[in-house]
Amino acid sequence: MTAHPNLDRQLAGSRDRLRRAALALAWATVAWNIVEAVVAVAAGQAAGSVALVSFGLDSTIEV
Repeated sequence: MTAHPNLDRQLAGSRDRLRRAALALAWATVAWNIVEAVVAVAAGQAAGSVALVSFGLDSTIEV
């Protein structure tokens, strides 16, 4: 037991808040990469661009 139980609770709350923020950022990054891949592949197919399709497929690797 520590001498400052309120500090322990406060630190645990900060840790939980930071963990939730990190998870939200990770999920936002995954969502962004999926959208990027879909848009790039669709645009590449519409334009007949192998480079753009390849860029879109590369985005799926980042997921």
